[in-house]
Amino acid sequence: MPGKPTISVLVPTRNRRALLETAIQDVLDQDLDEPIELLISDNASDDGTRTLLRSLDSHRLHEHNIALRSWFQERNIGIVANFNYLLSQASGEFCAFHLDDDRWSPQYLRHAVATLRNHPFCVAVLTANKEHDDFGKEMSGWLQTHIHPLTRRAPAGGIHSLADILPVFVSRPACNLSQVVFRQGGYSGDERDGAHFDAVFFLCLLTSGDLFVDPTERCSFRVSRDAYGRLDVLRHMDDDHIQYSHAMINALGKLSRSGRLARSALRDFALRRAAKSLAHFAKSVANGRPNPRFLWFVITFLMGLATGWPVRSLDRFSQR
Repeated sequence: MPGKPTISVLVPTRNRRALLETAIQDVLDQDLDEPIELLISDNASDDGTRTLLRSLDSHRLHEHNIALRSWFQERNIGIVANFNYLLSQASGEFCAFHLDDDRWSPQYLRHAVATLRNHPFCVAVLTANKEHDDFGKEMSGWLQTHIHPLTRRAPAGGIHSLADILPVFVSRPACNLSQVVFRQGGYSGDERDGAHFDAVFFLCLLTSGDLFVDPTERCSFRVSRDAYGRLDVLRHMDDDHIQYSHAMINALGKLSRSGRLARSALRDFALRRAAKSLAHFAKSVANGRPNPRFLWFVITFLMGLATGWPVRSLDRFSQR
């Protein structure tokens, strides 16, 4: 049997049997010559996922030094609860989420584990990613440039503090959970909101230590298309901007009040979001579809900055 795991790979899934099978193969293909704990939580799937997990070849897993533990939720407990459940079960020195529609290169875990061991003050390593569509075709970096920009904005191959990273979060969610390997116990948040949980999780994680950015592309993120061939991430972009603001201001407010983040960082973020929201409002007016919600964001943020509004006021606003 494999010894105490070096890393726990956490795979939350629901009704994506074919994608899950490929994700499991990703873990089997890893060239990390150390024990791996593979944890899979099936969130009440009805597509045969349970049958797949029960049919996995334990001998083959053993040959790859992988210990499998799986759970079958009897009801849909929600995305975030499923993520948190897996986190509570992990026993490895390091942890990594592997979302079932993303892909890892065989060297991914080995490089990430080595990086964290070589940099003991880093709580996580973020590896650059590519993008692929539903058919596995590689895309041209659109998503990482516009939605997950962290590895392209941060200086290549270096250590960064939360203060370095926070401005990147102003634009869009800066990363995908499948890009991050982190130390066990590095995340101590209690987030329950599914809106942009990956960005909130990453932000809370970085209050415990620095981040190492690895510019080598060893992951691939799936971008779906609708029936007309349009990228799903382009749909409802304005509303997504507002939801992201809600999630991030809420998280920053909690961190500020708990002392894990300076209040000045929250104010700086609010100012940047106000400027971003004003730009979005101007764009919506220019397109003939003015969205007053953006203007309301600008007014609210600037009032807080000008009057020294308590952080809880921004926090309350974010929950509307």
